[in-house]
Amino acid sequence: MMAVGLADPAEAETLWQHAATCDWCGAVLREAFQDLVEPPTEPEIEVAASTKLANPRERRQMAESLAVQRRRPWPGWRWLVPLVAAPAAAVTIFLVTGPDATERLLARAYHEQRTSEFRLARADYDRVTLEMGERSAFSQPASLLEAQAKLARQLKTHPDSPNILRMQGEADLIAHHTSAAIESLEKAHDLHPQDARILADLGVAFALRGDTQGQPADYHIALDDLNQSLHLHPADPELLFNRALVLDKAQLYDQALQAWDEYLKIDGASAWATEARTRRAQLLEKMKTRKP
Repeated sequence: MMAVGLADPAEAETLWQHAATCDWCGAVLREAFQDLVEPPTEPEIEVAASTKLANPRERRQMAESLAVQRRRPWPGWRWLVPLVAAPAAAVTIFLVTGPDATERLLARAYHEQRTSEFRLARADYDRVTLEMGERSAFSQPASLLEAQAKLARQLKTHPDSPNILRMQGEADLIAHHTSAAIESLEKAHDLHPQDARILADLGVAFALRGDTQGQPADYHIALDDLNQSLHLHPADPELLFNRALVLDKAQLYDQALQAWDEYLKIDGASAWATEARTRRAQLLEKMKTRKP
């Protein structure tokens, strides 16, 4: 909102002052401005052309409506000028290349080809459909390839941005490039150690490495990261789901059963909940056959 001049002026002034002295917020704001000036891709142009704001009259009416609501101008207001005058391709920059555009691409990629038992990228539900292991780039979803291209550009200008490094790690996890994911996520964690999403992704990365390399110690590292993330966001369904999975893989069955019950108290109706009940039932069968 700040980058395009739509934040409340009084609040924006305070936020601008904070961003000027905060390395983290300053980096995020620079990323937002970078997204606003990057040329749109072909898929983004197609999306923009189908929106209401692709019509110049609609864009002008929107800008006039917003202008009536403003009490005084401020520096960010200049971003509305190109919005009103620009063709559909330029409107794309405002609509689909904002700071969360890459995250939406990653969520879509995970949903289109879910290759992991773990939840990732705040994505909608889908069944696991492909075998684990690294795959050819030609078999990757187009949304993942597009996200990787965006991240490559962003990393050139902001190589030490925790947020971009986290998304790079998520992209590598979706592609099952586990070692590369851990490297990016550990760097992001060093830069911002109290970021709950970085900790959550790092937990998934170590759990996946435990799956592929058969190192039980990785599950315990994963649990530590997930528990730290849950300390920051105690009722996050994605975290609760992943922690229950890791506890099961670490053969901490009693704790895993409790974790699935905790998850189902938070989410009892979604497709993820259906999968959680199935995994809970499978866990109960394993517990019946374990040695006393």
